[in-house]
Amino acid sequence: MDLNKHKYELLTKIAKLKFVELKQQKEIAEALKMSQVKVSRLLNKAISMGLIKFKVEELSPEISEMERAIEEKYKMNRVILVRAETDDLNVLTQRVGEKAADFLLTIIKDRELIGICQGATVRETVKALPIIIKKQVDVVQILGGSPYELLYGSDGMESTKIFTEKFNIKDPKILYAPLFVDNNFIREAIISDSGIKRTMQYFKSIDLVLVGIGAFNKELNSNLFKLGKISKNEAKELEGKRVVGDIFAHFFDEDGKFVECEVDKRTITISVEDFIKIKYRLAVACGIHKANAIRGALKGRIVNYLVTDTAIGEKLLDLN
Repeated sequence: MDLNKHKYELLTKIAKLKFVELKQQKEIAEALKMSQVKVSRLLNKAISMGLIKFKVEELSPEISEMERAIEEKYKMNRVILVRAETDDLNVLTQRVGEKAADFLLTIIKDRELIGICQGATVRETVKALPIIIKKQVDVVQILGGSPYELLYGSDGMESTKIFTEKFNIKDPKILYAPLFVDNNFIREAIISDSGIKRTMQYFKSIDLVLVGIGAFNKELNSNLFKLGKISKNEAKELEGKRVVGDIFAHFFDEDGKFVECEVDKRTITISVEDFIKIKYRLAVACGIHKANAIRGALKGRIVNYLVTDTAIGEKLLDLN
């Protein structure tokens, strides 16, 4: 009886030192004259006996539950939702970008190669990162860009350059090429250039990629139509193939299957094959008009991490 009481008091003492006084296991071991291995074993014993109980207080349990439900339904590694409290898409895009930036900082590791795509939410994510980040990473732009894309806040080159400045990257891999060219002959000539080819070789070594998701719908005046880069015939072809969205300038249908189309023949971007091999594929997108596109991207496992808003979350779970 006395021995059990002594053991109970010892377990309680170690638990208080660890979780109330926040002592390191080395300090506890020295204070109680025992090995760190024994301290660890006794802490595990206290947990198994129920002497130590953990409770996670969630700020928004209903959002956390929605995130878990989406992760389970679409087999996602991680889904993060921002409460859709505004109808102002610019404000919502900024908030999603800020949330994505926080998450990005927790998963980026030293010596990783980061791929950057185009998109307004991608740009907001990069802008929301701290001014100076003390991590040694490299960056590559995964699709072409031009001043025309910049007019709509979606230029991948600008986002890559902002990212470069914040991480103080000495040798960023910038893709000095347009996103769309007039025909396949021009495309082949550009990607055969030694400088362009050298940049595109890095596509196979990307550890983590940050991308936006575009909604394909002429009535919504998507950026691709605003830019005048999709012809009427190409649009008709995409509609016939039931395209719902695009990601890194490749089009996909409602099941998340990429479609072969004429536009691909004049687009300078990472290949689908290289993209899918990237381990961490983080998409940032928001706005209810993108619901079908985001659902398709998740159904096809095009991305495995997502930051979006709760209105999209409800659509993904068919709650409304």
